[in-house]
Amino acid sequence: MSALATLGGIGLSLAALGRMAVMDPKRRRAFQLPAGPVTSRRTGWAIALAPGLVVPFLSGAAGLVLWLGAVSVAGWALISIPPGRGWRVPGTLARGWSRLRGRASALSRRARSVGAAIAPGRLGPGWGSGWSTGAETRAGLVARVARLEGRIVALEAEVARLNDEAARPVARVAEGRETRVA
Repeated sequence: MSALATLGGIGLSLAALGRMAVMDPKRRRAFQLPAGPVTSRRTGWAIALAPGLVVPFLSGAAGLVLWLGAVSVAGWALISIPPGRGWRVPGTLARGWSRLRGRASALSRRARSVGAAIAPGRLGPGWGSGWSTGAETRAGLVARVARLEGRIVALEAEVARLNDEAARPVARVAEGRETRVA
């Protein structure tokens, strides 16, 4: 629901911005187009900004940030297209999307082949992946836990020895002004 609300808000805002771009008298004069019908800018802005009031309640703060970013960037891109060239945009986007999908599927196939070649069982000792693949047996896990517990016991014994050495009183011998540890 939240993604649909965000996408719907983006679509409504972009439609309103597109209509304002087409009907803007200054833009029409700049591109030497005939004057269009007189419309209210306030209505266009109200329609363009209305989703900003609804999207936070339906999609949360993340939806609002996505709506703000998408409307800002896509609105800028929409306004930058000169009149008369807008009809080419959907075809260009469709061609770009199909190329992107083709590259993404090729990349996905390559990643799967690399992942199969670098299976956790093939990496060798010490190169665990951090997640279980079912390749390790219960006996192997028990042996590994036992080794780790043995290492912990050895480290605790060494820490205790170092603490005992630090707590032992040190005899000091004074020779004149200097103090030496005996």
